[in-house]
Amino acid sequence: MNATGQPTTTVSADLETMRETVSALLNADGNPVLPEPSDMQVTVLTELLRGHLEVMIRETEAVTGRLPASIARYCALACAGEARGKLRAAPTAQPGGVIAYARRLARVLAALCDHYELMDSVAQEAGNSGPGWNVWAHRRHANRTEPHPVAVRALARILLARAFAQRD
Repeated sequence: MNATGQPTTTVSADLETMRETVSALLNADGNPVLPEPSDMQVTVLTELLRGHLEVMIRETEAVTGRLPASIARYCALACAGEARGKLRAAPTAQPGGVIAYARRLARVLAALCDHYELMDSVAQEAGNSGPGWNVWAHRRHANRTEPHPVAVRALARILLARAFAQRD
């Protein structure tokens, strides 16, 4: 309920629908879909993208607001800010300006969807934390957080040198 006693309706993120809308303009690599949609289709897609972006900006900011400071959080918030800028912008009057604007909206929506999925699954991985420091990683990537290979080789050489020194 809002302040006037009216029931509030909240629109949650339907990532599948949003990604489907993006795919009408961009392929999986982020390149333009050919053949280009008609002018009427581009107009409809642009309005859909604008609506999706309004929802995703709000949802992304809500999810990131519950998380501690991290690089992933700041990247998601920066992307939300970029999306706000795209919504404030308007298509150029040049030929192809409307489709180019729609593609920019589609790219930022795809990025926001990615950030939203990652932020929704961000967790502190206790196995990757030590005294005095924490590693925050997406669950999808937590198993990939390993020491740098050069550092591992250096440590191996040090341990081997110590082992040989103790044998003598």
